[in-house]
Formats: sequence, C-alpha cells, structure tokens
Amino acid sequence: MIVRRKITLFDIAQYFGLDIEYSSDLPAGVHGCLEPGEDPRFILINPNQPAFEQQFTIAHELAHLVLHHNSRRQHHHHWILTRKWRWSLLARFCRGIRLSKVVIINRECQADIWALCLLIHLGDVSTLNIYLGRHPKKKIWYSLALLVCVYKAIPKLFQIWLKRPLNLARPA
Repeated sequence: MIVRRKITLFDIAQYFGLDIEYSSDLPAGVHGCLEPGEDPRFILINPNQPAFEQQFTIAHELAHLVLHHNSRRQHHHHWILTRKWRWSLLARFCRGIRLSKVVIINRECQADIWALCLLIHLGDVSTLNIYLGRHPKKKIWYSLALLVCVYKAIPKLFQIWLKRPLNLARPA
C-alpha cells in the first residue's frame, strides 16, 4: 500500500524555488511579503502573528507569485473569473465580480481568493475556520472559492457514482 505524504504550503513554496523566512522586524500590521524583484527567492513571514495567519499569509504570497508576478497590472483576471462555467449560477456570479473588479477585486482580493482555494484544496479546514472567524468580511471570497472547488469536484463524484452499479429496487 502506497502512503502519500500530505502536500504542505512549504512543499509548494519549495516547488516555486521559494524559502519561507521569518522576521520579527516586520511591523505588527504586516503579516508578510514576497521578496520584491524580478526573481523572488523567499516569502517573509511575521512570526509574531498567530499560526493560522502565518499559514494564510504563505498561501496569499504564493498567490501573488502565481497570479501577479511579472504580469501587467491591468486586464488581469484570475482563471476562476474568466473560465466559461457551465453552471449558470457560478457563471453569473463570476461575471458580476468581473464587472465590478475595479471596485471590489483588486490584486489583494485576488490573492485572498486564490489562497482560500489553495487551503481548501490542501484540506486545511482548521486554518480556514480560525482565519474566517477572525476575518468575517472575507467569507464572501471563501464562498466563491468553495463554489469553484465544489464545481470542480462534481464531475469526479459523478464518475465515481456511475462506476458503481445502480440499485433502484425499493427495500422490502
């Protein structure tokens, strides 16, 4: 039996060639940052923040690397918002967000959504619950991230369900 090790945020950072470094010199309101420049080598984290804030900050800074690093500032939408969704509710929701992007979804909000998707994907439920309890205004971004993750899982669930034989007989 093959036992797979759980992938962590540190594994993902390492994949992108980033080190996670901790610095107590950051101001209290600064949770962390991606090294500025053409080729970032580290994510700087404030160790004075709670562990769940540190986890979210790592995911958030990874999002900046993936979404925004070396990209033009204007006309950049996350793939979640530009995908042609077959589920009409999700398509309308994303369209509304795209139309109001200038006001609502700036680069920081995009990074938050991506970070939430990543934490959902990694199954880090305790970090998500604590983080959202402390930041209730971000629950709308969590709702969008959850919709995307559920939408992506539905076809897989149907594949599993269809491979099982159907038993439509009523119980006696």
